[in-house]
Amino acid sequence: MQHLLRTIKTIPWLVDSLALLGGITYLVQSWTYAHILTTMVDEGGYLYLGHLFAQGTYHPFQDYGPATFYAPLAYLIPGSIQDWFGPGLQTGRFLAIVLGVLMLIGIWATARRLGGRWWGVAVVWAVALNPMNIQVYSLAISQVLTACMLAWILYFVLGDQRSFWHIVIGSFLCGLMVMTRQNMLPAVPLIIGYIFWQHGRKAGLGSTIASILPIAVLLLVYWPGILDLWAIWLPGNLSFTGNPDPYQVGETASFLAPVIDFEARMMVLLEGLRFNYITLVGALGTFLLWPHPKKWKGWEHKRSAIFLAIFYFSLLLAHGWASLANDFAPYAFATYLSYFNFTALLLIVASFPAWEKSLSKFRSLSIVMFALLVSIGLSYYIFNNNAGLNYDLVGMARDSLFRILRLPVPWMRDGQFLPDPVPLGGLLANLFHLDLDYLLFDPQGQRVSFIAFNLFYTILVLGILYAGFRFLSRKRAGHFTYGYIVLIATVAIGYLLSPLLEGAFYERGYCRNSDLIQFYEAIGADLSRVIPAGSQVYWGVDSPTLLLYLPDVAVYPAQIYGGYSRRTGGNTDELLRRGFWNDEAASQWAAEADYIILDEISYAEWDFATDQYGLILELSTHPCQEGYSLYVLQRVR
Repeated sequence: MQHLLRTIKTIPWLVDSLALLGGITYLVQSWTYAHILTTMVDEGGYLYLGHLFAQGTYHPFQDYGPATFYAPLAYLIPGSIQDWFGPGLQTGRFLAIVLGVLMLIGIWATARRLGGRWWGVAVVWAVALNPMNIQVYSLAISQVLTACMLAWILYFVLGDQRSFWHIVIGSFLCGLMVMTRQNMLPAVPLIIGYIFWQHGRKAGLGSTIASILPIAVLLLVYWPGILDLWAIWLPGNLSFTGNPDPYQVGETASFLAPVIDFEARMMVLLEGLRFNYITLVGALGTFLLWPHPKKWKGWEHKRSAIFLAIFYFSLLLAHGWASLANDFAPYAFATYLSYFNFTALLLIVASFPAWEKSLSKFRSLSIVMFALLVSIGLSYYIFNNNAGLNYDLVGMARDSLFRILRLPVPWMRDGQFLPDPVPLGGLLANLFHLDLDYLLFDPQGQRVSFIAFNLFYTILVLGILYAGFRFLSRKRAGHFTYGYIVLIATVAIGYLLSPLLEGAFYERGYCRNSDLIQFYEAIGADLSRVIPAGSQVYWGVDSPTLLLYLPDVAVYPAQIYGGYSRRTGGNTDELLRRGFWNDEAASQWAAEADYIILDEISYAEWDFATDQYGLILELSTHPCQEGYSLYVLQRVR
């Protein structure tokens, strides 16, 4: 077997063919998702505002313009692409596909240099087998653009024997990345510090200048409004603008401010684990098996691994703090990890050859407890939120469990088998003094049953692994401790089962039976047919994607983000200056607009001068689900 494996590894074309096959697998999935995923507010914002910025209609952070929630390049790059190829969802989605492939090539090239050709294959397939991340990367949002930049940053700066100009290019990209997503700002000092450490003083100084240059230029261009991007990170008395929260204006409150309790935060955390299983478990596993200082392959790998560990966990903690410990986009934790989660894969590549295989009993016990906690956590999340699993696997597993508990089994009393069998669940309930009706029919009891079933399965797997470990130990065929085997199995099982986590990661999800790009283009054509060029439009829809198909109408800029820029109360003029709006502004706009476009929610609560407008068009905005509509009202008097 070992001879066969060595022979396979030496076949020159095999490894590159497998990497190419993984890339094609990613591309096919990305192309598919780009056509079946529904749009969302961030995607519409990046594309439509990017188009307006590229056309010069507005510029980022201007007074009395649209709210600019993100760094300028997140808008300007897709805006420029649309300027070349035409505005629309199709241009944005195709850009996302191209960026995703470029990202994958960068990850593959870096992993190949750090660990060899077969590690390049493993990393490509780790990305290609994670459908939830591919969905994120197939939308025209900043995740794929940022991740693509980061992949090539690491390619240019990571490891030994990097040329000075490679380091400068990677560092310049780092500055551009921060000006694409402001949450990646911690990457700058981390990368500069690593370059000083790995490549020396000259490279470090070059990196510092190259990183800061694009940040400084764009700060000067958009000063002082751009400072609001980071003002939320600072105490009020340190805020440059005097406004510690760019999304808070005076005493106003966000109309869509989420209310999230502890259990909901726990579900968000577990959702992040489910959607990023390989990277999260792999990174934590690396920590649990962190090598002894003498076992590193060389200083290059040791420094790369230490940097990647600090980089990944720093950004993980920062984004966890922002979304879980605070109320800043708490439900976005899972997608936040898409900006940088592949760095955990590179961490595994750099450190795996030196992983500690001979573990103390304490470390082995810690790994076993870790595996059990992962099983319990995922079981809890899956039972409470099974909408995203392929083929409704959770429902199938749950039904199978309850069928098993209802299986008739013989039972004994006083050493004699009784003639009538009892349900297995009843027998267990009798033995352990459990309430069977509670376990089978009560929602909380079903949750306990489901978690217990998955915990039993995990313990069974741990037992099988222990039996195999003892067998190999007696045969002296292995040099690994039990904890090492458990952790490898925990990561490997998630690696192989990742495709089963396919499903929509946000509300409305996707529609497999329709081409959503063509669907939105058709809606845009219907809107442009009834709304003439030059019309003043009141926009009462959260996502501005459809406005891409109405390029010649005027929209109140504060409404472009819909309810996300709406505030309750406050000084109207100050709100409008900052790109927000309230009911007073809405009443004024409703009185002067030529057309009003509303979604199902805003239409249901509409109460502004209804006798002045007549409904002229109603359109479904979701080809697979009812209840999602668009309403167009025209002024009649």
